[in-house]
Amino acid sequence: MTTRIQPRKPWWWVALKVTTANAVTTAADRYVLKYDYANVGFNSWAHNIKTGWEWDIDRFGMNFFFHPYAGASYYNSALSSGYNFYQSIPFAIGAV
Repeated sequence: MTTRIQPRKPWWWVALKVTTANAVTTAADRYVLKYDYANVGFNSWAHNIKTGWEWDIDRFGMNFFFHPYAGASYYNSALSSGYNFYQSIPFAIGAV
């Protein structure tokens, strides 16, 4: 059995794929599903800096299924682009 080595794509290609996935998800939440938490911008950032951290009210499925699933997809995106185990970790951490 032979192992085929995937040629590595540039880091910006993986970052673009991860950023696009986040942008599409945010756009769907904000404009299609009209979730309140998706209305973010400079005003909400300033408010959050002034008022401090807040405990979110995410349900079990979000915290224990969707967040890990998203991180795994970012990690696998880098892995399938030719990066090794350790080189793929920053893409999963940086995207979340």
